[in-house]
Amino acid sequence: MKDCIVLGEVIHGYRIEQALASDKGGFGDVFFARHVNSGAEAVVKMLKPEMSALRDVVERFFNEARAAASVRHPGVVQIHNVGYHLDRAYLLMERLHGDDLETRLATGPLPVDRAVVFVRQTAGAIGAAHQCGVVHRDLKPANLFVVADPDVAGGERVKVLDFGIAKLTVDAGRGRTQGVFGTPPYMSPEQCASAAAVDGRADLYSLGCIFYELVCGRPPFGHGGAELIAAHLRDAPLPPRALAPWLPPAIEQVILRLLEKQPDRRYDSCAALIAALDEAAMLSGLPAASSSQMPMPRGASASMPAAMSTMPIPMRSTLSLAAGAVTQPPARRSNGLWIGLCVVTVVGAGVAVLAATGSSKQARDPISSAGSGSVVADAAVTVSPARVDAALASDTPGELPQAKLARLIIAGAAAMRDNKYDQAEVLLKQAYAIEERADVLYYLCVNDMMRGRCRDARATCERVSQKWPGDPIAKVAADTSPRILPESTTAWCYQVH
Repeated sequence: MKDCIVLGEVIHGYRIEQALASDKGGFGDVFFARHVNSGAEAVVKMLKPEMSALRDVVERFFNEARAAASVRHPGVVQIHNVGYHLDRAYLLMERLHGDDLETRLATGPLPVDRAVVFVRQTAGAIGAAHQCGVVHRDLKPANLFVVADPDVAGGERVKVLDFGIAKLTVDAGRGRTQGVFGTPPYMSPEQCASAAAVDGRADLYSLGCIFYELVCGRPPFGHGGAELIAAHLRDAPLPPRALAPWLPPAIEQVILRLLEKQPDRRYDSCAALIAALDEAAMLSGLPAASSSQMPMPRGASASMPAAMSTMPIPMRSTLSLAAGAVTQPPARRSNGLWIGLCVVTVVGAGVAVLAATGSSKQARDPISSAGSGSVVADAAVTVSPARVDAALASDTPGELPQAKLARLIIAGAAAMRDNKYDQAEVLLKQAYAIEERADVLYYLCVNDMMRGRCRDARATCERVSQKWPGDPIAKVAADTSPRILPESTTAWCYQVH
């Protein structure tokens, strides 16, 4: 057997022109090819010689071709041919130009309207697969590729990739679905227990995990190791609005239903999910995901700097959802600035004190009044730079400590929004002096990361996880601290991989 493919060789009419990548698991290689007559572009996925000699591996590899080829949908990658070349198994498929959702998430959570569109599109493609008797079983952000398409909402379309471990339901009962398959952060409970029990509702659970990550910046149970299996089987996820309080409640309910442990408590089909998404978008004042009149967000996404994918911090465009509007961020550094407003959802007593004041002036003043976590989140969106400066001034006469705490947190979040990190540090430290809280200290960690003070950020994040081990924010901090760069930098302190 030949150990490598020589550039210039022709496979099924396509000449190999460039090596693109090596499979992450060491199973094969990916090449760019062009048709010798038409010039059409394609991608060749080829197993390594030693893998091509393993019958089970080859069967799974060819299963991708059978599964994908059986689904006729614009959201599923097209397979042109399958076979052997010099004793190496290969797939010949369409070439896609764009990036996957895993890459998009490297810069943080997506705006809610974009997340809804991408999930809806994925549900359409997966629904078509289910109608053909195909269950994907390995949905994850890396397998959802975004390409330009002016004919769909937002000008971008999701293409579903990698049907390599898809289950063809016509094979059920033939002893071909034993074992556990999938990617742990996105596996359904029934998948974690036994692959034989999987049907289309397992894909819906995985899509729920993806949806959660798109709006919160992390999957419901993180990216950890073996404990993820137990978490999927046993644990309830932290409600998305605990990490993303700007998320409309109707959208949160869709996500939580997708993440139900029992399959019969989820949506019974992708069509039902799409209907629920459309209704939730309407209730939330989001643009219709099926409309072609949505704003084109690609430029904003491309300009976002690398940041903390596990962090509960929204972009400015996402924050505006709390105020009832979807906007495209301006083309400046704050595109990538996420303001972690989960801190204000747990102000608790401060909210009650503020609500009890009953002042009509306070009811109109976003920085000094709040009736609920979502109202506080709205406040941080609407606070002007002048109000941030005012919050640095002397205390208001008669102001109660918890009211001051809420005021400082809101102003600190607004200062981070405006890239005023020095002011944010002063405000958040004043808030922490009033009450030592995991969320406030976590924000100081985020503020340090934004300034490139990596050592300080890591130390602060570790303090959060050590001092409040049972707090949900401490769990986020524990997941974040190992990913903070050890040395200071002029940019962000967070490494995604």
